[in-house]
Amino acid sequence: VYIDSDVTVEDDVAKLWDTDMKGYLLAGTNDVLVSAWQNYDSGARAYFKYLGLGETGKYLQAGVIVWNIKEMNRQYRQEEPVYESITTKYILADQDILNIFCKDRIKFIDQSWDVLNRTNDISNFCMKYLPRFMERALRLSYESPKAIHYTESSFPVKNPERMFSQMFWKYAYGTPFMDTLIKNRISNIKKYIEEKKEDVKPADKEKQPLLKGNEFVQISDEGIIIGKGGELSGPNMILHKGKHVLSVYKESGKDIRFEIRAGARHIPLLEGTIRNHANQYSFALAEAQWDVEVIIVNDSEDTVHLKNVSLE
Repeated sequence: VYIDSDVTVEDDVAKLWDTDMKGYLLAGTNDVLVSAWQNYDSGARAYFKYLGLGETGKYLQAGVIVWNIKEMNRQYRQEEPVYESITTKYILADQDILNIFCKDRIKFIDQSWDVLNRTNDISNFCMKYLPRFMERALRLSYESPKAIHYTESSFPVKNPERMFSQMFWKYAYGTPFMDTLIKNRISNIKKYIEEKKEDVKPADKEKQPLLKGNEFVQISDEGIIIGKGGELSGPNMILHKGKHVLSVYKESGKDIRFEIRAGARHIPLLEGTIRNHANQYSFALAEAQWDVEVIIVNDSEDTVHLKNVSLE
């Protein structure tokens, strides 16, 4: 039985050990957010279809897993999934790889064994796009979770308002980490207050500049110079439902590629090539997206000079 380090267990974990694994390599819960994406008309759905994982309700959430080690060793050499992880880039990394290697040999168990600490908005998105049977299973898991998964940005120190954040603290209390957790929480509150002072939502600004570049990028008032191997990214903003436009003015240089993605799991929203001097790329969102980021990469031998990049 494997459990992520960011999971708290609310039931007897020995029950997982009793799972009948005959004919299966892995057992775990559905990733309900992925299942919602599979039914939602976006780049994420195309991505999972490309992996051969487009069927809703058959994608494992890798936070809590029962492994059939003997059968897995008979099926694969240890080097095979490791080699795949090194040679191919996946959006959900090890989780994608496990689902590819174990496709059609995953046993799906009670959804309450891996309940993610989501916002109400994300939960409502899942409810909207999940098949009826999965929606019901998700609702029941919220009522009586057996294991709660505090993934990435849902960590209660950062986001106390999420569904199960308060339950986290009963385990944190009395541990050697409690003082550090409280200090981090206070720091995040101060940061939140400072952000609120500005009283400006990222999506309400007229345009959002891209501010980050690697060592092959120079950013100045004169523009942006992207050398060979240069990558520009940002601004990790919120985009509301509706139409949006990426505007790029290229002074000189060869064609370079871009992609727009959202969230910690890098949901693909749009990709293309910047070819002309003045470029505008329009796209529409059926739902609000968080942490939206534009990535511009120079794979050519030429230096590219951009005068303006904005997302609105």
